Amino acid sequence: MKTAGYALFVAGVIVSSCFAARAVSPAGSGKDGQVTPADRIGAWAGVAGVPFGMGVVLMVAGGLLARRRRGVGAGQGTERRGGAPEGAVDRASEGQRVGSDRIIGQAHRDPRRIVGDIREKLVVIAADPAATKTIFASLDDIVENDVAEFLEHRQALIDERGQAKFAEKIGHFAEMERNVPRAWSAITDGAPFEVPDCIERAQLGIKMADEVLGS
Repeated sequence: MKTAGYALFVAGVIVSSCFAARAVSPAGSGKDGQVTPADRIGAWAGVAGVPFGMGVVLMVAGGLLARRRRGVGAGQGTERRGGAPEGAVDRASEGQRVGSDRIIGQAHRDPRRIVGDIREKLVVIAADPAATKTIFASLDDIVENDVAEFLEHRQALIDERGQAKFAEKIGHFAEMERNVPRAWSAITDGAPFEVPDCIERAQLGIKMADEVLGS
């Protein structure tokens, strides 16, 4: 997807550049037949305006396509495929839906089990940050399944631990949630060297959340 976007962008640059520099010989409408700037612009638009515009469209489309991530945009409030949207922790705190097909109160796994599963996946990622396919699959699973399902336990956790304890835990959990898409973005943006830091912060967040949950 990213390669196709770059190809479209480059094609758009070439097309628009060629026609932007297109020479024209307009008829003068000024005094004594002088050619005015409006004459030049009008003549150029009649010859090269449409293909130039098409080139610009290709550039924009290519740029958007190259920036497109499979539903994950770090800190932009975008939704992921069928899973929890970015900032799902905050939205769940307001009682909103946490996924396109999940509603709070329909969780299956115990929240402690979910947190443990997330920690295990992050350990695997940290052990081999160069395995991008494995990382994508793990991050996808964390976002689409683990985060969404954990937030479905919101009310039960509040009832069990109280609002203050839940707020402390969800703050650490949110730190993990923010850094998971950042790791994804680092890979898709061609900056894999940033992944270890993102995963380290995500691990710290989920570790603190686990400690609060177990206390």
